Amino acid sequence: MEDIILKRVTANDIDKFMEVEDTITDRKLFSILPDKDDAKEDALEDIVKYFVYFIEKHGKVIGTVSYRLKSKNHAYIFGVVVKPEFQGKGFARRATEKILKIVKDFKIIDLVVHPENVKAVGLYKSLGFEQVGELMDNYFEDGTPRIRMIYKK
Repeated sequence: MEDIILKRVTANDIDKFMEVEDTITDRKLFSILPDKDDAKEDALEDIVKYFVYFIEKHGKVIGTVSYRLKSKNHAYIFGVVVKPEFQGKGFARRATEKILKIVKDFKIIDLVVHPENVKAVGLYKSLGFEQVGELMDNYFEDGTPRIRMIYKK
């Protein structure tokens, strides 16, 4: 299995980052970012404030993965995107595993996912995440639900 590298996204990479985001085929299951009029500005803010990485294979960008620190003991994973032509090959798994290694010393590692995003839910469960709490309606104020999953070490 070919390995990937994570390369930190910078503000200068915004257009390349948006190209990856634009490959999301079912936006309701993933994110509201690409549908908003100010998507580029919001993405740039995330790139500057949080830890946003390109997923690269042989120097080619095949996706993105991000996390942010909610506190000194809490890391929140978000924005795992793999371009459609690279999906189903284990790249999201390997990228998430790499992020889990980076944040391994945090007491809380969590994420939210659309409950109908069966592939993502399955991936996260297989990596050791468990659903906590009830279904959260309208989590991003976009009319769609999310479930919270926390990493159990």
